[in-house]
Amino acid sequence: MPKIVIVDTDFENNDFEVRMAKDAGVDIALFNEREPEAIIRNAADADGVVTSYGKFPPKVFEALPNLRVVSRTGIGYDDIDVPAATKRRRKKMKKIKWLAIIVAACALALCLVGCSGSSQDAQQQEAKDNGLSAAKTTDGIIEDIQNDFKTTKEGILSEESKAKEAAGDSFDSYVAGKAAITDWYASTQDASGKLFERTNQNAVSYYKLVAAQGKSKDYSELKNEMTKFYRAVYEDEMTDFYRGIYQDAMSDMYDTYYAGVLQSSSGKVAYKTLSDECTEFYRAYSDAQSDLYRSYSDAQSDLYRDYSDVLSAFYNKEYDVDKTLGNK
Repeated sequence: MPKIVIVDTDFENNDFEVRMAKDAGVDIALFNEREPEAIIRNAADADGVVTSYGKFPPKVFEALPNLRVVSRTGIGYDDIDVPAATKRRRKKMKKIKWLAIIVAACALALCLVGCSGSSQDAQQQEAKDNGLSAAKTTDGIIEDIQNDFKTTKEGILSEESKAKEAAGDSFDSYVAGKAAITDWYASTQDASGKLFERTNQNAVSYYKLVAAQGKSKDYSELKNEMTKFYRAVYEDEMTDFYRGIYQDAMSDMYDTYYAGVLQSSSGKVAYKTLSDECTEFYRAYSDAQSDLYRSYSDAQSDLYRDYSDVLSAFYNKEYDVDKTLGNK
C-alpha cells in the first residue's frame, strides 16, 4: 500500500484528506514538524510527502529511499533542494521508474488524496453542514461559538413558550397539554447535548489554529490566545447557558405549573387526582433537571480538561492537538 506523509501543515485540519486517502486505499500519516531531521524520522517509509514549510536539503532525499513525490501546499520551492531532488530522480528512474518530483500542492493532492484547496473548501462546507465553525481565525471561531450558544438558547426558550401555550394556565388545560412540557424537556436535553458537542469540536479547531502558530510565537502569546477562548467560552458562554436554561427556564416551568397551576388547584380538584398530577410533574421535572445538569457538567469538565491538556502541551512545545487529546 502506498503511503503519504503530511510532514507539516498550516491548515485547520486534514480530515478530508485522510478520508479520501483511506477510501483510495492509501496509507496516510500526519505530523507537524518542519526540520530535516524530523522529516527524515516521520517520513521514513513514505512514497509521497505533502509539506507547507518543511525543509528538504539533499540529506532528506538521501535518507528517504522510498520517496517519489514531494508536494508543497504553496508557491515556490525555496525550502526544497530541487537539484538534489532532480539528481535523485535521474539516478533512480532507470531502475525503478520513479516519478518526477512534483512541487505543486494540487498535483499530489489531486492524484492521491485531493488538492488542498478543494480540501479546505470541502472542510468548510462539511463544517457548515454539521453546524460547526468554518472560520479560519481564532476570533472567528469564538464568534461562531457565541452565535451558536445564542441561537440554541433562543430556540430552547421559543420551544418553552410553545409548550406553555399548549399546557395553558388552568388545571384542565394542563392535564390536556402536559405532554408538551415533557416534550420540551426532551428537546432541551437534545439541543443542549448537540450544542456542547459542537462546542467541543469547535474548541479543537480553535486549538489547532493556535497550534499552527507554535513555530512563530512564544508560549506567552499562545497562552494569551488560549486564555481568550477560556474566558469567552468556558467562563462566559457556558455560565450564561447554565443560568439562562438550567436555572431560569427550568425554574420558570416549575413555578408556572407545579408552584402555580397545580398548587392553586388545591381544594378545587379531588385530592388524589391533584396529588397524582403533582407527583408526575415533579418526577418528570426532577429527572429532566438532573439530566440537563449532568450533560452540562460533563461538557464543562471535558472542555476544561482539553483546554488544560492542550495548554500544557504548548508549554512543552508539542503542537499536535490530535495527539494531545488522543484523537484518531
